[in-house]
Amino acid sequence: MDRDNIARLLADLAKVGDIEKCRTCHCYVDVLRQVQEDILSRDLADLPEAEALDEIIGQAYAEQPHGCLGCDPCLPVEPFNTFNELMEKDKAQGSCCTPTSAETASVPELSPTWPPLPGDYTVLEKDAPGAVCTLADEDLYETLRKAPLPGVALVGMLTTENLGIERLVRNIVASPRISWLLLCGTDSKGHRAGECLAAFSENGVDSEMRVVGARGKRARLVNLSFEEVKAFRRGIRMVPRIGLKDVGEISRMAEDLGIMTSAERKSMVCAIPVEERVTAQPESPADPVGYLVIDVSADKKIIRLEHHTPDHRMTAALIGSSARDLYLAVIRRGLVSRLDHAAYLGYELGKAERALMLKSRYVQDGTEPQGSGSRSVSGGKS
Repeated sequence: MDRDNIARLLADLAKVGDIEKCRTCHCYVDVLRQVQEDILSRDLADLPEAEALDEIIGQAYAEQPHGCLGCDPCLPVEPFNTFNELMEKDKAQGSCCTPTSAETASVPELSPTWPPLPGDYTVLEKDAPGAVCTLADEDLYETLRKAPLPGVALVGMLTTENLGIERLVRNIVASPRISWLLLCGTDSKGHRAGECLAAFSENGVDSEMRVVGARGKRARLVNLSFEEVKAFRRGIRMVPRIGLKDVGEISRMAEDLGIMTSAERKSMVCAIPVEERVTAQPESPADPVGYLVIDVSADKKIIRLEHHTPDHRMTAALIGSSARDLYLAVIRRGLVSRLDHAAYLGYELGKAERALMLKSRYVQDGTEPQGSGSRSVSGGKS
């Protein structure tokens, strides 16, 4: 095994975390987690670059994550693909199921809450037999979601080859009426989400839920069940026209597909967690290691953070201009010991950083910054 090249690729992946928009992206975090799993399974944990993964993943989760921004190119993808090639992954163990013709059954009522999962989806005609996915093409999506598309129940986007495919599949199999899916628009470069979805429809997944024949190495659908995979592959006719942007042709294809497709499907209940409304939570007990006081000085262009023990002795005073840097410094020094305290700290430092940028007044434990001026001395405690 080429340990030197693996170490180099791990270092390349770590550098991606220096880019703010990448650091908290789900794409980057997913890559790091999968790399970590492979390293542990191949006895490579002794590499210095591998030892840094825990800290990098911890930093990524410490900040508020966000979904894929559709960056072109997606920076973690290429080093990760090369990493997988070096790791000499086992060959796919074959499809989990073989496509068969759709089974004719009575069509049950469509849930009023369909589609069950949120995202870039627009419902056109709920009872129609088709769906259109514009992949990463946002302009085409915005056009089609407002256009008359005969026979189309759902128009949506797809930018990632794991979470994105999982959500699209679940939303489609949750409707017993949809029997075809048209892929069009520009595919996401690097992710190759459209190619991966087409491979998923054609070949299925292996025993580890990796899409068989997919070039995107992150195409592992861990949140789908084999039953959901079978329901999609047996009941949905995939029409891959990646790159197609002509709205007129898309409309004609949708109409023709609606006429050609008469088979009906059984309903499929997706195994997704039930949404739970969060109510007001009771106050948490004080952090046993102490509390933090945050001040903002617009004149000096700094945020000042003090740590005090429960008996009010100040043990540390940190200054900086970045909420992230201060947050991570507090974590590394062990100045918080409770997760709710850490979450509160991130929220307050975010407010403080905005106040510093806007030269507005910051009040710890208060509302959003208001007014203007250089300020702020806060007597609040975290």
